[in-house]
Amino acid sequence: RHLGDSNQNQKIRESNAWIGVNAMFEYAICNMADKEVFEKQCAALEKNIPDLKKEKRLQDVDDSEIQIYNLSGKKIRVYNSYYLNEVYVRSDVDLMAFFPGR
Repeated sequence: RHLGDSNQNQKIRESNAWIGVNAMFEYAICNMADKEVFEKQCAALEKNIPDLKKEKRLQDVDDSEIQIYNLSGKKIRVYNSYYLNEVYVRSDVDLMAFFPGR
């Protein structure tokens, strides 16, 4: 269910939007908030993206979390949102190049 998952039967929904002049990529990972899926997604990014710098992790009052990463000045954020009830990734860079076959 996460980027980097070896199960080829799982589908990752990818979308991108233009915000100002920068592209924003969004990847739906799981259709419900899930701490374990969130942790696995963070681990997959850390394993598959060279030079990825882990920054702070934010936690909301409802236990939602955002793990922030930096890749050459571009931000990658992994969300475990209890408000939206999903796990997703928002990125300034297209992550599919780091996960061939996804």
